[in-house]
Amino acid sequence: MKMSFLKVAKSDQEQAVASWINYLNQVRLDKLMNAIDTQNINFEKAMHTLKDTVETINKNIIERNRGGLKGMHGFIAEAAQVGVGNAREEIKGKAPIYEWVNDNGPVDLIKNGVDIQQKFVNSGNHLSLNAIKQHLEKYPDYIANGGKYQIPRDHYEKIKDLLSIPKDKANKMPTSTGEFSLKQWQEVHDFFKDGKVDFDDIEPSDLDYKDVQVNQINHTIDNEKASIKDTDNKIREKA
Repeated sequence: MKMSFLKVAKSDQEQAVASWINYLNQVRLDKLMNAIDTQNINFEKAMHTLKDTVETINKNIIERNRGGLKGMHGFIAEAAQVGVGNAREEIKGKAPIYEWVNDNGPVDLIKNGVDIQQKFVNSGNHLSLNAIKQHLEKYPDYIANGGKYQIPRDHYEKIKDLLSIPKDKANKMPTSTGEFSLKQWQEVHDFFKDGKVDFDDIEPSDLDYKDVQVNQINHTIDNEKASIKDTDNKIREKA
């Protein structure tokens, strides 16, 4: 009688454990399916944003020749930054962070409530700094009012690198290869020395200068779509 009772008790315990394991597995499965459903929505939003971005650039900027030969890439850069920046947030389930002002005023973009003036200027090899100087002369209170400047990612990294080089080292660096220019080094250091603009007042775009050129932008967006797909895969694997 005692052995029979123990067998029944053991059987009940095993059934209870099995039921609990099945419940936990179902909870995990439901959680996974919910995560996948959510990520499907995130992926769709991000890809739709990039699709709208490239359509806007081609139809409203390139086909209309907005800005002409010299200024078109600037408008492309604004639209591209908004699209790329927002898509990178959306694929992670976050809200868009950029708004394109698009009114030819002192502010080009708004990023998380912060005014952004974008400068993508390569002429003169000034790394967009001369364009920032001209804008600040026209709008002297821009930085004081909380505004920031955004420049090509490669310009930003070059400036950062030049600022890290002390004067004694700069005077000894070779210039024949074209990789280093003492004149450019001096210009960058002089720009920040006068105190009107701090390095923290400038931020990098998600894109390089070459990425927003007319003959390159479609390829740039295609590359971004591939990057979004890669991010999406990693999120799904983690789930």
